[in-house]
Amino acid sequence: MGRKSHITLLASTCSLLENGHSKDALANCESVLEDEASSPYERWVAYSLGTIAARQLGDWGKRTHYENEAAGIQIRTPELLDEYNVHRALTLKTAELTRRYVTANFDEANQEALEMANRGAELAMAGQSQAAGRLLRRAVELDPKCELAHFNLGLYAYHALRDFQLCAQCMRKVLELNPHNEGAKQALNVLRSEGHLA
Repeated sequence: MGRKSHITLLASTCSLLENGHSKDALANCESVLEDEASSPYERWVAYSLGTIAARQLGDWGKRTHYENEAAGIQIRTPELLDEYNVHRALTLKTAELTRRYVTANFDEANQEALEMANRGAELAMAGQSQAAGRLLRRAVELDPKCELAHFNLGLYAYHALRDFQLCAQCMRKVLELNPHNEGAKQALNVLRSEGHLA
């Protein structure tokens, strides 16, 4: 499958998810992931959308695996920021669906912080770095126990600010809140391998 057809397939996967066709959506994601020629961006979208489909189908093992893989790609692939802008419509649709999925699964106390954390990530993907930073910091202040807010702030610190100490601080906080967050573990491993941490 070629690059253009991966992007087309992933765009149609968004529509499938919106219309409740989770099984077909998951099959599309798996098709992209099985192709070794898939780019890191395409894999990120497939894992992100696959997370939603797997959750809707009640496949918690696959949901967790896909969620962790999507987070890992975000931290291991700095050039992803360029791809976000090349395929802006698909990036924003993926972020919107992810935001809907995440906020639907948390209690009211965290809703505003989760919305800010997701919106901040969307703004960062759209290249609006300053606005993204403000929202992500505000999300952490609003709910210091919001794992997603710390994680997204860490990604922002890594990619946009190149502030590796802030990234490490955020990822350590994520692991304090959830010791099983594989994305945060991968982020710290990347920071160590790049020589940013002792």
